[in-house]
Amino acid sequence: PNRTVPASDVTCSPTTTVDLSSSGDGDYTLSVIATDAAGNVGPAGTASYTLDATVPAAPVVTMTAPVQSPGNDTNPTFAVTNAGDTSPGGLTYSCTVTKTSVTPHVTVPGADVTCGSTTSVNLRSTGDGDYTLSVVATDAAGNVSPTGSASYTLDATTPAPPTVTLVSPSSSPGNVASPEFSVTNPGDSSPGGLTYACSATPMSRSP
Repeated sequence: PNRTVPASDVTCSPTTTVDLSSSGDGDYTLSVIATDAAGNVGPAGTASYTLDATVPAAPVVTMTAPVQSPGNDTNPTFAVTNAGDTSPGGLTYSCTVTKTSVTPHVTVPGADVTCGSTTSVNLRSTGDGDYTLSVVATDAAGNVSPTGSASYTLDATTPAPPTVTLVSPSSSPGNVASPEFSVTNPGDSSPGGLTYACSATPMSRSP
């Protein structure tokens, strides 16, 4: 049922104020009637107000493409959600993307960030590195949430050809049936390191 705000919380005059601090969030209607000196009572005039003083929860930010980090996708996509939020008027999101692998940190231009429930980032101009997407939610009443965030490491650089060196025997030709080779990529800084795939092909074969 509807409740009436205590009269002590209403200052009624040509400038009327209502203290809703004890009544909390919700929809309110102020009804005002005017009485003249002769005791004539007019019909009520009304106005409505929705109080929303609750700060939204921090958005949950989840990378949806690519499926893992590090990745070589220069346009990563994120889902931004506030499950269960009941803010009247809904929420709007504000996004900041920061490259954190350089000092000082670099903020990705706003023109390269499409911010919303599906947020995409164009990292072509800022290149390989570690990035953090930070998102805040603001409701229609102007309440601003704490920050939600997600990280992504872009690695779109192709590794150099491995350096492959015969180790055992020390020279070729040799009579070792299981030769060993050293495989290295000196100076490679790929995040997450490298894995190798090898194949051995006979160039010639003795009858």
